[in-house]
Amino acid sequence: MEQAYPEFRNRNAALLALSTDSTVDALNMMGVVGASYAILADPDAQTARDYGVYDLLGDGVAAPAVFILSSDGNIHWKYVGEDAGDRPSTDQILTELDKL
Repeated sequence: MEQAYPEFRNRNAALLALSTDSTVDALNMMGVVGASYAILADPDAQTARDYGVYDLLGDGVAAPAVFILSSDGNIHWKYVGEDAGDRPSTDQILTELDKL
């Protein structure tokens, strides 16, 4: 995502990642992956539960998922992975952003 981050900014889109880890671990992850976008901590998994992606795979964490929210806060598009490695391509996400 970091390599495509300028493409998100060019579309006036904010990019955020959510981790069910602690705040310290989320901050550490930003450094490990070199993210210039925020990785937010959700240690009690409340946000993951609110979006319906917590423990879908029976592993006690959020399933990999991407949500595109419109400027009014409604979900425009979502992709929820069926396994830990199932994620949409960056091009697929950018195509969906272009539809807004």
